[in-house]
Amino acid sequence: MISRPMISIRRGAYVDFADILDIQSRAFNYAWSTESLRREMDHHWSTLLIAARVSATGLVGSTLGFSVFWSVADEIQILNIATDPAHQRQGVGAALLDAILKQGQQHHCVTALLEVRRSNQPAIALYLSRGFTTTGLRKNYYTRENEDAVLMSYCFNEEVRRKGDSILP
Repeated sequence: MISRPMISIRRGAYVDFADILDIQSRAFNYAWSTESLRREMDHHWSTLLIAARVSATGLVGSTLGFSVFWSVADEIQILNIATDPAHQRQGVGAALLDAILKQGQQHHCVTALLEVRRSNQPAIALYLSRGFTTTGLRKNYYTRENEDAVLMSYCFNEEVRRKGDSILP
């Protein structure tokens, strides 16, 4: 049986860059640069969240994953969710996604948008389980790997989300 870690979500800081770069290097073929992360930290519309292990005694420990997203007007744009490969499929990505959606709800957002690699079926399944819908495809979006991106959206209006109606005119 796989033990699921207790997870704490907090806002990221510059001190987290080493952990983020380490997780990226193991989770992705092409990681963001330190400069790209620094720029995201400096934008007022950008948020970096850190998922960390919490011990049974309540001590916060190692970084398990991170996310980067934008809050612009009434929209959330999810740029990145990454989990340490040693802790994938243990609820880390779900905890980060739930924290993003909670923040969107608190800020009265209308939609959340993201692109995900077509081959990343575990991530697509997670997004679908949280109420995201597939809205399109960007051919060859990930040009280095010649891979398509699946476009997905989430409607914060629960009634509209249940009906599956478009919120666009």
